[in-house]
Amino acid sequence: MGLPLLLCALSMGTQALLGLLVLARAPHQRVNQIFGLLLFLFFLWSTAELLLIWLPFSPWLPRLLFTPIVLLPYVFAWFTAIFPQRWSEAPILKGGLTGALIFAPTLVLLGLLWTDRLVASWEPIQNGLLLSFGRCEFLAKGIVVGYLLLALHALSSVWNQVDSEFQVRRLRYTFAALALPGTAGPVFIALGRWYLAGYTAYTFGLFPTLGIVMSCILAYAILRYQLMEIDLIFSIGLVYTLMSALLAGFLELMENTLQNVLDVSETWSTILSTLVIAAVFSPLKDLIVSLVDRFFGKRSFDAAAVLRHLLHAMRQGGTPEEALAALLREIAPVIDCSMAAIRLQSGLVVKAGAAPEVLPELPEQWLPMEEIDAVLEAGPATPGFDPGRFKAWRQAGFRLAFPLMRGEKVEGALFLGPKAGRLPYSTPEKTLVTSAGAEVLPILDNLALLSRLVARDRVTQEIDWARRMYDRIQADPSRTRVGGFEVLLFSSLAKELKGDLIDVHDVPGDRFIAVHDAFHHGLLAALTLHLLYSALRCAPPAERLAQAHAVLAPFTDPPLRSAVTYLGIGEGQMLTVINAGNPPPLLFDARGDSRPVTGLGRPLGLEGEPDLSRAEVTIPSGSFLLCATNGLAKAFGDDAGEGLRRFLRERAGRGMPGAHQALQTALASLPDRAEFPDDITYVFLRPAAT
Repeated sequence: MGLPLLLCALSMGTQALLGLLVLARAPHQRVNQIFGLLLFLFFLWSTAELLLIWLPFSPWLPRLLFTPIVLLPYVFAWFTAIFPQRWSEAPILKGGLTGALIFAPTLVLLGLLWTDRLVASWEPIQNGLLLSFGRCEFLAKGIVVGYLLLALHALSSVWNQVDSEFQVRRLRYTFAALALPGTAGPVFIALGRWYLAGYTAYTFGLFPTLGIVMSCILAYAILRYQLMEIDLIFSIGLVYTLMSALLAGFLELMENTLQNVLDVSETWSTILSTLVIAAVFSPLKDLIVSLVDRFFGKRSFDAAAVLRHLLHAMRQGGTPEEALAALLREIAPVIDCSMAAIRLQSGLVVKAGAAPEVLPELPEQWLPMEEIDAVLEAGPATPGFDPGRFKAWRQAGFRLAFPLMRGEKVEGALFLGPKAGRLPYSTPEKTLVTSAGAEVLPILDNLALLSRLVARDRVTQEIDWARRMYDRIQADPSRTRVGGFEVLLFSSLAKELKGDLIDVHDVPGDRFIAVHDAFHHGLLAALTLHLLYSALRCAPPAERLAQAHAVLAPFTDPPLRSAVTYLGIGEGQMLTVINAGNPPPLLFDARGDSRPVTGLGRPLGLEGEPDLSRAEVTIPSGSFLLCATNGLAKAFGDDAGEGLRRFLRERAGRGMPGAHQALQTALASLPDRAEFPDDITYVFLRPAAT
């Protein structure tokens, strides 16, 4: 029993050490927690086997032995869903009812095990156990197979997402180590059952041996391919272990040579040996570090291929934040940096790794060197250079700084912390970061250009949609009569569709013309006009503008507001004029004199009760009424409308058609008509000839 006991102890020691190292490195990282749980189950497995060898046989001991075996399939399936790359769609990661249903078979297995329904009998033999499964054997095997299929599904999904040789090797080493006990063990058990006629043999020492092999493979993989972020502990330990051994051997050899060959006293030999060791310590350490880095450090990389991959990942980002985050995410595992940050003059900050929450401001002056320590050393010797902000970045834990230049101007910088393995950055790694940094600003410029193009296209599309909506409700400009009145309608919309509308409702017994000037432009203006169009038709004639105000008022973010002039057309030559925020309608006589028929009022939708200016108007023969939005007054030079009134006073003698034609000619001759920033809308109205 000596060898199985030794194997169990070795297995427990290696698994406990590896698990503690993983948790000590990143105790709050979920992948390390699950990996530590896996190692704990293997540790518990070896512990139960040791107790079976050491203590007299008791039924609870094999149950304890099989408890981690029952739990491992579920935990292994969980682990495969998050390492080496998290598969967010994995069913086992879902919470709620789905997660509970996936864990339920494990509870069933535990219940069957501890109630003796899984294993019918246990029989100790020399160096092992004989066990006979009960009626639930195939149920248990089906559950285990189900978890293994779940793990294989996750593995295949992760495998399809692997895009580098480095990740492939990590994947192979990790699962070669973790799957070894789970695959080799069943083979031995199956063979034992085949030769023992129905009984299954469990041999002491077999699974601890597989556990030791697993730990050795993982230890090598951690050193070679930086798994679980704990290569720092191994590399530093390996460096100083080798140094201690070499220096101790060198000290012993030198003292013996000095004392026995050269007959130097013990005191002087110790002094000379110490001086020699002090002289060779630093070069020896650098030599060992380089050797460890060569055999167990980061692999060499194809800078051109890595740069292509970085640029492709950055171009997939839809925003500057996403592009810069992709750069840091992709470059960190290549150069093995512990933290990184990018800060732009615009204020944008993107961080990765263990970067502090608050970062210093960008340096205002730069020297032609990447090492912050070198900048701090050369700074005092450079006239006019202030290294204060570099010192702040150094105190924040960063070691390298790469400016992002646009010509001679620094637009930002990329800062790197020390390497995770505490080894210096190599020249190819610095060159890679410099090359990647040179592409940052062009990529951000392209994103800004695309954003402007998309915004322009969106504005164009919104205007197109708004015009289509507008055309559905705009009055026909060729209309010449509404009830007992002749009308002339004109509406010219600005490029951004500011929101003017002439609404004509010509139904016997309920006729009106409404002139709207909606606030905003584009879709918001079109929405406001459609609400007014509907509200004026759904409310009783006496309450139309009050109801329209009630419809618009609740919209505050964004607000929907509109100036409105309502012309209610009654029988004969009687008009009901209600104004809410538009220039007051003007009544012109044959001599050209004009007078406003209402006050100004307040636009609809503003906070508070509606303020409407109302009048009953009869248009005498030879006179006409002009109702317009403020765009027409602006076209003649002043918002108050004095220029418009002077223009029409001189031409009113031509009657309504002549005034309309004069307006059209004047508007067409405006030098900046194509770029006029507002809509121009007006309605001429006079009694029809009988």
